[in-house]
Amino acid sequence: MDLLVQTEGLLSFWASEVLACGGDGVVGPVPEGITATAAWLQRYLDVADSAPWGEMMAEEVIAQARMVASVVEPDSGGEEPSPPEWATCQVAASWARQSGVQVSRTTVYRWAQAGKVATTKEDDGGGMLVRLDDVLARAGAMRGAVSFGVGHAVV
Repeated sequence: MDLLVQTEGLLSFWASEVLACGGDGVVGPVPEGITATAAWLQRYLDVADSAPWGEMMAEEVIAQARMVASVVEPDSGGEEPSPPEWATCQVAASWARQSGVQVSRTTVYRWAQAGKVATTKEDDGGGMLVRLDDVLARAGAMRGAVSFGVGHAVV
């Protein structure tokens, strides 16, 4: 029960931050419940990506997802959550850091603008998404051969 309350609290906090700084493009109120709040936050990833606290939000939500997965799926052998195929620059930078490579969301954004990583638009026509594998490969190349915990090593 504590994990449920903690997860709801974390998502509600970040949703309130998104709502507070999102401007006219963010539609409230924030729905109640973990699933509905998570879906609402996903709709506004571009707002979080451009906020100064976006990196912290991504890291906290990823850490919470790992904690929930370890409790809900105890027989998973300690498997980590699967990385997404496409992510915001902020989330991609966070996954790279989790893999041991320091890269900022600004760097990921510059790579995307320069065409060095594949990009697409969010389904709802919102912000830009980058292919996470491209970001991890490029970040790994900055440091040499690195294993990213996603089943392959990058050289």
